[in-house]
Amino acid sequence: GANPSWGTLSSGEYSVHKVDVYSHTTQVIASGQSDYHDIANGNYLSFTPTSTNDYVHFSGFCNVYDGASSSGGAIYTMLGTSTSIGSGDTKIGYTGTHSNYTGSSSDFYRVLQHNIVYKCTNLTPNTTYYAELAGATHGGSTNTQFTHNVNNSTSDGRHVYQLIHYKKN
Repeated sequence: GANPSWGTLSSGEYSVHKVDVYSHTTQVIASGQSDYHDIANGNYLSFTPTSTNDYVHFSGFCNVYDGASSSGGAIYTMLGTSTSIGSGDTKIGYTGTHSNYTGSSSDFYRVLQHNIVYKCTNLTPNTTYYAELAGATHGGSTNTQFTHNVNNSTSDGRHVYQLIHYKKN
């Protein structure tokens, strides 16, 4: 019957330092071939590594619709030192504009997933970093719709993005 108590999870060499998550529901329409589309619309996650031995686990998903055309794309992490994340920042887990592709003549709906563990080897300790889920597209005669509602073809879809920052004990 005691009240629950909360503390820092610590086991072995690493402990959870921070958890951050956002859920985004505004559809983003992207056209043409590009290795960067801002599909986060100003949403971002943040973490501050305590050492170059820290790890960050990024994971998320995004509903995507391409229409009836030969097209494709990907989602991945964009990482920078400002909340104004852009195409010149660092790509993590980027698999290319052609990594999820169809030559279909029928509608192409999918849920893209992103899951990667990133070691902070090249990051500066005690500097805050910002991350967003970004999209890439490969051609097609129709626009790619990120955060698309695959249930009823409306623009109120979803993408969710999260991180767990593990610091070295």
